[in-house]
Amino acid sequence: MRAKIHVTLKQGILDPQGKAVEHALATLGYGAVSNVRVGKHIELEVDESVVSDAEAQVKAMCEKLLANTIIEEYAYELESDKPKPLPEMRTEPVVEIITGAAQPILQAGTAEGSEPIEPTVVTEAARPVASESSPVSASAREAAKPPEETKGREEALRLARNILSELALLNPQTVEEGIRKGTFRQVMREDLDEGLRLFHQQVPEEIRAGRDYFEDAIEGFISDRKAGLGKA
Repeated sequence: MRAKIHVTLKQGILDPQGKAVEHALATLGYGAVSNVRVGKHIELEVDESVVSDAEAQVKAMCEKLLANTIIEEYAYELESDKPKPLPEMRTEPVVEIITGAAQPILQAGTAEGSEPIEPTVVTEAARPVASESSPVSASAREAAKPPEETKGREEALRLARNILSELALLNPQTVEEGIRKGTFRQVMREDLDEGLRLFHQQVPEEIRAGRDYFEDAIEGFISDRKAGLGKA
């Protein structure tokens, strides 16, 4: 079964590639074009004959790797290469694709009197959580947290880093000068404030509580850029 996956940035997230394409189009005389968004298209084969099983695998791949669900949204289509016989000797496959805002639902067409295909619900076994009072390290307690919470915190830090990278792409000379002179926070203050606002929009408060992910990302960004300048 073939899957076609489309990944795009969510509305409200900075899109440097889209801005660059929009600017290039304007220089070519297409000034009426605006709000350009650039995404990616992925096609892959899934070795599953049951639609619900293939859909579960594609969705899991999107959630875990193909899309950063904090800043990106995805849509997918499934195409079967094994037609199902229908009444009146019709042999072509009947597939109905119902698209949603970000996660479309695919249902197989059914003949009269047949049972509809129900989606398979995949659950993950609960993992034990270490007690805060138990004599284990902080890293062990972090690993013992529910997978949803751990993933949310990892994606929060990744989002903060992505926002800073996008700001750097939009203002490369200002960023380099600020890193060299140690004035990065001052010269990028307005951009950093806007980035922090976007970060708060995308990350729930319960994830942000207890750690300043955006500040950690800034410190790491400055450190990495200083190291890069030192090698130049």
